Amino acid sequence: MLTLTPEQMEALEECLFDLKHDLGKYVKLPLGMLPKDAPWDQVVAQVRLAVYETRKGPRGVISAADLFSAFADEWRATLSGTPSFQGLERAVHEACALPDRVAKGQGAISRDEAERMLGAVSVSIQALMDEVLHG
Repeated sequence: MLTLTPEQMEALEECLFDLKHDLGKYVKLPLGMLPKDAPWDQVVAQVRLAVYETRKGPRGVISAADLFSAFADEWRATLSGTPSFQGLERAVHEACALPDRVAKGQGAISRDEAERMLGAVSVSIQALMDEVLHG
């Protein structure tokens, strides 16, 4: 159980909701928008977009790794002992390795597996939210 002041808990909750939106939603969107029968080169392009240009906005283009790092830099000391934070770190690491895996060709990884790995980031963020916000 985390021991945080109400203000710290409110700040954590806000950061988690931002992370869910900015990373969890947008890391899986580009590949999910492709038709299921899209050529492999389009799959590769959308995975690269998902990982390297995850969020575009007033702050510019931000990668999945940078979105997670910004969150982790602020909250790692507080959350490092929680299993769901560790799971989120693994999910982000795996997602960030996807562009190299899909670039090797369709035999190296399936599209379904790539979609699952990108979606695992969102699932992991939700697990962290459930653990720290709802006990």
